[in-house]
Amino acid sequence: MAQYESNPVIIYQQDEWVRINNYQLYPLEDLIQLWYLLNKQICVILNNTSKDNLQRSCQTESLHIIEWLAKDYIKHMKHHLHQALGLDPIAYP
Repeated sequence: MAQYESNPVIIYQQDEWVRINNYQLYPLEDLIQLWYLLNKQICVILNNTSKDNLQRSCQTESLHIIEWLAKDYIKHMKHHLHQALGLDPIAYP
């Protein structure tokens, strides 16, 4: 967890993550429920993360603070949610 490590490095290999989770074959209702529950837990974690820890840096492809990662994640999820539900596209990034 980035808020507890001195110099965290977060590597997200999106194509591999999708492949191993086999999201494209998930029933849509199950996928939405999975996303709902995972995001609900992420909200709990973020609500319990101090403001100081939200300002901690972590390395992804670029150096970011945790707060930026959380906001970027919301944009990323909205993009995929619109894809899954066939809604008007939301550009990401």
